Amino acid sequence: MLRQGDRSGYKNSLAGRWQDLPVKEADYWFSTRVTAGGPQGTGSQRGYAYFSIVVADLAATMPYVSVQKKGLLTNAAEHLGMDHIDFESEDFNRKFRVTAPDKEVAVKLIDAGMIQWLLSTGAEFAFAVGGCNLLVSCNQLPATGLVRLFDVAKGFTDHIPHVVWAEYGG
Repeated sequence: MLRQGDRSGYKNSLAGRWQDLPVKEADYWFSTRVTAGGPQGTGSQRGYAYFSIVVADLAATMPYVSVQKKGLLTNAAEHLGMDHIDFESEDFNRKFRVTAPDKEVAVKLIDAGMIQWLLSTGAEFAFAVGGCNLLVSCNQLPATGLVRLFDVAKGFTDHIPHVVWAEYGG
């Protein structure tokens, strides 16, 4: 998500710890030039997208895995040649698109417990892990909604299976 658009930025950022999880939060935006056809075929506008994001530091160095609501920024993953991964839960497969260069890593991370927890979030959030970071994003929230965003980041880390921590933890 952080590579979308041809312009991007953030504001209202903060950093600290949430329930002992090191986090950075910001209102993030990106824009893309959209060419308008018009009668002369000229002119352009900018399309903007606004999000609230949290980047949490993980005590692990993990391969890339993305979990997104179906239809939310999923085209980028397809352009990178990453097919989505189906899981045993049809409800989960209808609501989420999971992509990863290594399917085995994704299956370890998205176990039955993680699937149930992700379903409980109502598919309001997108997640990406890679290296030692977790990115959680959603439509831009007012300041009063940030507690839920932080809680979701903490909840994701709490639901990372022990086998993943054992294999990739530092």
